[in-house]
Amino acid sequence: MVANPAGPELVTDGVSVAPALAKAGEYYLFDSTGFILVRPSQKTFSSFVITDHEFNYENRRDGWRMFQLISEGSLKIDTLGARPLGARVIRHEPTRIYWILEMGQTLPHPPIRAVGRLSIADAPPGEGGIARWIGPTEALADMAHRGDVLDERNIELISELPLNPTRRGSIDLPQRQNIQCLQRADVDLANLVLPSDFTETAWPGFQNEPGLPRLTEGALASWRAEPRGE
Repeated sequence: MVANPAGPELVTDGVSVAPALAKAGEYYLFDSTGFILVRPSQKTFSSFVITDHEFNYENRRDGWRMFQLISEGSLKIDTLGARPLGARVIRHEPTRIYWILEMGQTLPHPPIRAVGRLSIADAPPGEGGIARWIGPTEALADMAHRGDVLDERNIELISELPLNPTRRGSIDLPQRQNIQCLQRADVDLANLVLPSDFTETAWPGFQNEPGLPRLTEGALASWRAEPRGE
């Protein structure tokens, strides 16, 4: 994480939306089973479990749901300080992301679009801004592995993050971002290994929250092992 601008924790219809948990100098590791937030200065990490992850190049929106538009003026947003005392605020819950990676038409005629979805067992909504990159990153890596060449001027990520407030069916948060300066690079696989002396802690700011997921011994061992280079 190069920078994470400080911002207020906003609440809409009882659901908290805050910036991602990582601070400058911290980083995320991810694979198809989950992702972890690593804090080198504290030698700690926190984990998130992926329960569903799939994408395709055929423009199929398997497992997608219908999105709804919220009429102007019907959505009220407050800072936490403006909330009445005792009001229930949802700060974490099962989190889903739906995404489309537009890649344009480039030689030698690779797919022009990847479409996918990802579900996290439990996470603050702000982590959706991080998790939305997991599927598209895998798609781009797959394209590079096959030798396809993409024109970065045509690459755009579109994602939807549904929130589930208690008084509505859902509130859908869209994001659209161009991807620039995309290039091949050699990766030292040792940099993708969780150091053996780092310990798991609760998500930052959730230290007193009971029942948060933790890694099993097998899952922890996989993060401490060097990934297979393919």
